[in-house]
Amino acid sequence: FEYCATQPRPHRELPADVAADIGRSAAILRGAAKWANHTVIHYAFFSRGSGWSVPKAQADVIRSAFADWKALGIGLEFEEVADLDEAEVRIGFLVGDGSWSYVGTDVLGIPLDERTMSFGWDLTANDYGLTTALHEIGHTLGLPHEHQNPFSGIVWDEEAVYRELGGPPNNWPRETTFHNVLRKLAATDVEGSSWDPDSIMEYAFPSGLIVEPAAYSSGIDPPGTISDVDADWARRWYPGDAPAERVLQPLKSVDVDLDAGEQADFV
Repeated sequence: FEYCATQPRPHRELPADVAADIGRSAAILRGAAKWANHTVIHYAFFSRGSGWSVPKAQADVIRSAFADWKALGIGLEFEEVADLDEAEVRIGFLVGDGSWSYVGTDVLGIPLDERTMSFGWDLTANDYGLTTALHEIGHTLGLPHEHQNPFSGIVWDEEAVYRELGGPPNNWPRETTFHNVLRKLAATDVEGSSWDPDSIMEYAFPSGLIVEPAAYSSGIDPPGTISDVDADWARRWYPGDAPAERVLQPLKSVDVDLDAGEQADFV
């Protein structure tokens, strides 16, 4: 299996009084990398001469993956643009460099001449190409790796994991393996409490790496498509039916009743 390697995420420091309020800090951290609903996310492909140019056949698979996410009815829009300077998501392709993406709005902190998403193997060779593209776009929407869910209950044979991913085709150093597989996400950073082994964000793993749950000691083989749980999560964060816009009048206040993670739009 060739695996995605997410890029390091910025550490967010909260003021002491906010960090001390568990409910408030958790709401902030969980939503920190999410887009404002109804955002138009522009994406562009690196072209010839860049060293990361994306061949048309590869780009078509990625375009199809964007369409699959949008077909869920989510409130985000995806628009392809020709100019990298106009794109929040800048996509490259380089065989042997691995496939990866920054998570959510972390892409906004990346210089305009650098990639925020990249692919390192032929996406047209088999169905795993579309799976890879769906996975990386999931990261761009704010989804982390599902097997790092702190509520999954996964117990690893850690040295077996290091050996497996340290060899071909990934050849990862131990730090990369820890960051992308063994490290559990903080509970405050996770939306929801259950593990979805069918998630598009779940790696496939061969036998011998998972000790518990015992049912997965022979490996995990997710279907490689957007699961029902993935779709529910995406629609919950990015509901597709836009409420009627409310117009703010000068010098008149408006009461807003919102739960953590909810959004109200005004003009």
